[in-house]
Amino acid sequence: MLKSLFRKSSNVRELARTASETDNIESTTTPAQVPATPTLKRRKSDINELLPELLNRDDVTFRVIDPGTKISDLYELDVPFYTVGAKSVTRCKCMQTGKTYIMKRRGRDSSLAESERVWRSIMSKILRIQDCPNLVQIHEILEDEMCFYIVMEECTGGQLLDYLLNKATMTQRGCKRLVRDILTALAKLHEVGLIHRDIKPENIMFSNTDYENDETNFLKLIDFDTCEEIGSDKLSISATTPSRKRRSRRVIGTLGYIAPESFNGEYSTASDMFSVGIILFILITGDMPFDDSIYHISSKDHREGSDAAETGDGNDPLDDIQIVGSPRNKRVVNELKSSRIDWDASPWTQIPQARNLCQRLLELDPDERLSSAREALMHPWLASSKSVPASPIRKTS
Repeated sequence: MLKSLFRKSSNVRELARTASETDNIESTTTPAQVPATPTLKRRKSDINELLPELLNRDDVTFRVIDPGTKISDLYELDVPFYTVGAKSVTRCKCMQTGKTYIMKRRGRDSSLAESERVWRSIMSKILRIQDCPNLVQIHEILEDEMCFYIVMEECTGGQLLDYLLNKATMTQRGCKRLVRDILTALAKLHEVGLIHRDIKPENIMFSNTDYENDETNFLKLIDFDTCEEIGSDKLSISATTPSRKRRSRRVIGTLGYIAPESFNGEYSTASDMFSVGIILFILITGDMPFDDSIYHISSKDHREGSDAAETGDGNDPLDDIQIVGSPRNKRVVNELKSSRIDWDASPWTQIPQARNLCQRLLELDPDERLSSAREALMHPWLASSKSVPASPIRKTS
């Protein structure tokens, strides 16, 4: 299943690396010095003027469509890429400027007021991010009585997944560039208090088709539907790591990229970093780090899952893995924790710095794992890319 994903194209071969590609990598890097923020005294009248904005800060970034006006009056809508219930994604063109965007429609449900409030808060934080080229830029969010409309920049370069499936060669410099872009996006999300929870190649896109130009073509992290606020009441502080954790009754994410602790309903910045480690492993080897048989349904899962009616999904063993504590869920956790990666296999022995970073990202214990994207960006392997030879190494079958 998961391993075959990267073998289904005849152009996909295993990556090879040479020791010469690591010769000139800087061994350390120093973080920039950030000046202290000056303390300003604010007059009481200033506070009063800010109250309306503070009280409604989640709403001021949403544009309410005037009564009698339809979304089609503001944007010319193309045929949707896909539609699932009240959700749809389509290309659109702004009537006023003529600029092309991608629009995601999300239906409203008055019975889910708390869920909508949380979603508003999350999207408001993302909407305010204006200085990160590696996060898909949201142009605006509109709303009417029936739906929300998220208007975002169009990425024309396709998914990272398609790039991986069709890329016949890869350089170490190219790997570094891709990982750096992903980590930069995550660092910004984490800074504003969000964890993504579904980092995977399908949720990462190239801004355009000029793939070799890292000055104008950026990887863009997309799809924020799975994002969770770090600072919510459902989170607690771990005593052994600065990464705050959220507990959930259901597993969120995509099989093959989910951190072991997330199958127990635990999400944190560290769980996002585990997913980055999976992608780095794929970039270096052309394969997945864990055997896909871990996620297969056994006959024992079928028998026990059919008796687990209290989970709500007991009659559907295919979904049983999504329920924290279900038989299949527990088996996956145990098998992941007992899995071992052969770090002495080629090409890891030829690129020890890349191996070290990947090992630290794929630590099965979240308290031992790199939990900070900023810290990962300072790793020696990512410290320099310009000095690394860019000659392509052909992947072997």
